[in-house]
Amino acid sequence: MSDNNNMIEKVEKITDRVGQFTPGREGPKLQASERSERLWGLFNEYSGLRKSRIKEALDVNLGPRDDETGKRSRNLRDLSREARDQIITDIGKDNLIQRLEGEITHLWQDPPVRSIFVAKVKESLREREIHEPSVKRYKGLKRTAKDLEGESFDLLRNQFLMRQMTPTLRAMDIARNRIESETVRKETEELETTGGMSEDQIEQRHGLDREHADLAALLAYERIKDYHDQFKKTGVTFTPSRLRLLEKVLEKTSNGTWMQLVGETGTGKTTFAKRASWVLNGEPAQYASGERSGGVRELLASKDIDPATERVFYQFGPLTAAITGCQNSIEMEEAIRDGRETTGKLLILDELNKFDQDALFGALKVPATLQPGELFNFKELPGVKLRMAHKGVAIVSTMNPATARYDRKELDPALDRLFYDGKEIVDYPPMTPQSPELYEIFLGILMDDNGRIRISKEELAPSFIEVEDGATGIARQELNPDVKKHGALYRFTLAASEIHKSFAQKENVAKRANDQGFLEKIVLEMQTLSSWISDYRSEIEGGISLSAYFEKKLNDFYTKIDSSNDRVIFERIFTHFGFDIQNPRDIPKPDYVPLTPIEMGYLTPKTPREVRRIGEEVVPSTKLYIDPESGEEINYLPTNIEIESDNVLRAGDVITQGEKKYRYIGIDAQTQEGIFEPIG
Repeated sequence: MSDNNNMIEKVEKITDRVGQFTPGREGPKLQASERSERLWGLFNEYSGLRKSRIKEALDVNLGPRDDETGKRSRNLRDLSREARDQIITDIGKDNLIQRLEGEITHLWQDPPVRSIFVAKVKESLREREIHEPSVKRYKGLKRTAKDLEGESFDLLRNQFLMRQMTPTLRAMDIARNRIESETVRKETEELETTGGMSEDQIEQRHGLDREHADLAALLAYERIKDYHDQFKKTGVTFTPSRLRLLEKVLEKTSNGTWMQLVGETGTGKTTFAKRASWVLNGEPAQYASGERSGGVRELLASKDIDPATERVFYQFGPLTAAITGCQNSIEMEEAIRDGRETTGKLLILDELNKFDQDALFGALKVPATLQPGELFNFKELPGVKLRMAHKGVAIVSTMNPATARYDRKELDPALDRLFYDGKEIVDYPPMTPQSPELYEIFLGILMDDNGRIRISKEELAPSFIEVEDGATGIARQELNPDVKKHGALYRFTLAASEIHKSFAQKENVAKRANDQGFLEKIVLEMQTLSSWISDYRSEIEGGISLSAYFEKKLNDFYTKIDSSNDRVIFERIFTHFGFDIQNPRDIPKPDYVPLTPIEMGYLTPKTPREVRRIGEEVVPSTKLYIDPESGEEINYLPTNIEIESDNVLRAGDVITQGEKKYRYIGIDAQTQEGIFEPIG
């Protein structure tokens, strides 16, 4: 909030310093609302860059910060005036800083852009100020949850590597951590679903009032922002269902259980295994794939010769390296001779049911019975003495279901028993109104680093209708059953979820009387979907609508499908949700209106909506309009207005007068007159 509080003042200072500025080249002609979002983004990028330049200069003048004590000052005021002035002068000469200042100034000099920018900054401040204590509490809970997660990972790593603590102390701390984590999780979820409204109030009203629904929306915005940060840093988003599964994998693996993650292609099985290795071992996993090798000789070792001594030795394969903690037979021999303890590694056995079953069981049954530090040998490595690592050995296997379309066999019962206690099903992220994780992942990917989603609400949001409950006298908002009425992103997410169901041979919208509607070979994997969503951000600056973009991408994908059955199913599902994948349309990009954080939080159907009494007038939240010519600030209500008999304008409607277009945005809260915003 501190950055937003004086954002307008800081932009004005930049423009006062730079003066008039004209870019060397003009870009695409965008609406003023889109250019105002550009201004928002440029300013945040400028602020981040300037802070990094100041930090670099402080490190030079004061030395690196003492991160352990935090005592060394990082403030320019701690420098002499001469040093401070020199730093500011040097930063002002930076070419990238100058370019950003110039572009910011150019946009600020455009009255419509400036008025929209100022209005949206003030609106965001106003709506957040009302809920600041609750948002602060929510963020505190999230920080606590993150700290507890880190503590949990440390304890599981300690257990996995048998470090530091006694078993009883560790078990006590794990139990305490689990209880605290669950308490924080429940408090967080309660805030997200109730907006802090008491159970009695909710029961009496049969739902939330405006104030608490708005808070729930603001918290949803914070959740989506967290998803954006996760995806940016790791390319993966751990939503609640994914985080619960990760915790289960880590807990079982740290206890020495061999895991078997079973799921359809593209559900993220290998991602969980790789994450487990980094959390528990702090390094990449050893890896072997049945898809590539099938046999097991490569898992164990291969002969090699030391060119210096001409000595024959074995380079260990991923299985032997994981269970011994050594890379070759020479290192193993030295460790045994010196009595040195070794730390094993986590091994990923990908495509478990594509290995030679008998051979793999023969290789795994040996380490399955060993104790830490126990000596053993493989018959495939004659004369080589091996020793089980003293700690840190784990195996996480992944496999697709044994179905005809995967050409996979059922696991041999003897091999299956080695993983019996570690079996977990990995599914695609859920997509229901109560748990729209797939949709929220996509919103997080579309969000930029400034917490903005620069796409029209019309293209993003699900459609709601008002439903009256005569028994309670309450009117509430419910999802529109006509799926083609939803925004392109929500429709696309629903369709992708049905594709996943079809591929997993679950009931889906492609089902017909004589056809289950199951895909045979092709599916839209999470990696593909994430890539499509991420790539659209490069289209925002110019041009193509999200609807048209999806149809183009789907057409490209559809035309490459070889299976006639899968082509039919794909078309059937996407047609059901209003996409033409055979003949992509040139769908115009809708007018863009910037959204505030609360408005972005309301994009997800998980956010509870306000309920009201039947017949009670809907009073929208007051919004701010700034006249681009006079700079006058006008509070308005985005309600309908009757301009002629039986002719009603809704907020957002566009009218034409002569050659000019105007958007009706609402009624002046004081004068009750309509406000029309010029477009162009």
